[in-house]
Amino acid sequence: MPKAKTSLSPRDLARAVGVSESSVKRWADDGLLEFVRTAGGHRRIRTAEAVRFVRAAGMEVLRPDLLGLGAPAAGRGDVEPSAAALTEAIQRGDGAAACRMLVSAYVQGASVSGLCDGPIRSALEDAGHWWKDGAEGIALEHHAVDACVDALMEIRAMIEVPKKARVAVGGAAAGDPYVLPSLMASVILAEAGFETMNLGADVPSEALASVIRSKSPELVWRSFSVDSSLAAIRGDLAALPRKKGRAYDVVVGGRGVARGLTLGDGSPVQLFESMTELAGFARARRPRR
Repeated sequence: MPKAKTSLSPRDLARAVGVSESSVKRWADDGLLEFVRTAGGHRRIRTAEAVRFVRAAGMEVLRPDLLGLGAPAAGRGDVEPSAAALTEAIQRGDGAAACRMLVSAYVQGASVSGLCDGPIRSALEDAGHWWKDGAEGIALEHHAVDACVDALMEIRAMIEVPKKARVAVGGAAAGDPYVLPSLMASVILAEAGFETMNLGADVPSEALASVIRSKSPELVWRSFSVDSSLAAIRGDLAALPRKKGRAYDVVVGGRGVARGLTLGDGSPVQLFESMTELAGFARARRPRR
């Protein structure tokens, strides 16, 4: 999948969404669309700003290729791609098409949490059975994960976090090799206005604790995709530093996590069964612009 452009001309944005170039220039001059001028006096619009404007206005992207998002879709219809369409693209080995479906859906208004809980989750559940088909099935499953990672990274690059945003850090528990859950959490929190630091898979509690001490986050996430005992999960969370006057929210998700968990000092842990729940929680606590 081609990389999204870092900036656009008014003409390219106009063609991408099917309006006149003069309309885009008017929106820019009216302050609805931020832009900069080149040395030659021409307007240039940052891609992240263009995406923000398109999503806020509920516009259809007719030419995603002009945004660096690949070929245009067959038609808008439902913004989110179907799990069947995503799975079919992956099964034929076209990870670029799968990535394009997800990124284009985001640009046209789909939420990250909706994509994660919808087509991505369904497609990966299907992919989880492909190992039964032998080596080829295992390879396709890995390809599916890679395509979803690429899409989420592309989306993350389009999200501009406010200056002086509150910080969120997190990662998967030690021994947990799954990269997607923590990446999903990171992008969802960024969409909600947090500056995120995703430590990825297999993060020992001591490493996360070190980052918490240095970054002073207001939110910490932990994913448990590998079955763990309740004692092991409590031990992992109890290792997180807690100081008076520097409290932060702790959010946890994954298989085998029971309700009613607390940290060593009795502080509650927010437990979520879906990325949509995390998104709602994050939006309620996002920094004011």
